[in-house]
Amino acid sequence: TDEGSVQAAVDRIYAERGEFGVALDFIDRARRGWSQAGQQLAALRSDLGRMQVLDDLGRHAETAVVGRALLDALDQLPGQADPAVQQLRAMALNNLGATYSQVGDHESALAAYAQAEAGYRALGLRADTAQPLANRGICLLAAGRPRESLQALEAAADIFTETGDRLWAAKVAGVIARAHQQLGELVDALRALEPARVTLDELGAHAESARIQLTTAEVYLAAGLAGEAALAE
Repeated sequence: TDEGSVQAAVDRIYAERGEFGVALDFIDRARRGWSQAGQQLAALRSDLGRMQVLDDLGRHAETAVVGRALLDALDQLPGQADPAVQQLRAMALNNLGATYSQVGDHESALAAYAQAEAGYRALGLRADTAQPLANRGICLLAAGRPRESLQALEAAADIFTETGDRLWAAKVAGVIARAHQQLGELVDALRALEPARVTLDELGAHAESARIQLTTAEVYLAAGLAGEAALAE
């Protein structure tokens, strides 16, 4: 809903300011308001914001509890075939995957991402599959499975590019480069990095661009090119 989008935006504004307590209070008030208005699905949707804020606070165990409770509540709703219910379930699964990944539970994270991706695909929301695909690739890389990671990341990058999301396409390119690096494919890693850096600079995403430069330096060092690494930094 439009109201849900506004709530999510306000949640993130408070969180990005570091006002996590205010964000959680706002979410609690919004949830009560939706419940009192009989808008059960909107009330449950507020828990997505709660999960994000709790993860920002490093309270991952609490986040997992909220996520599992949200999925259980969705399972109790009438009208399981309702696309809005299915979409919220996919969103919750993607968030829960990120939480599991934060605590190193890679298998649970991968299962959650796969379910989220399948949920979006069943709804015909191909563009939305990009986020769990990218997250799955990042998780696979952390789990030491770079070849599988590369497949997921490249599929996600293709979708981000198709949908015009240049920021996420560039961010994923940085992770693709790290996967190539783990595989010893240093030329391929460098080939992915430079266009990503240019795009991020054009978009003003300077923090992300700096991460790309750091990755570039690491790849040059792995290739034994210390001079190039120093220039990249």
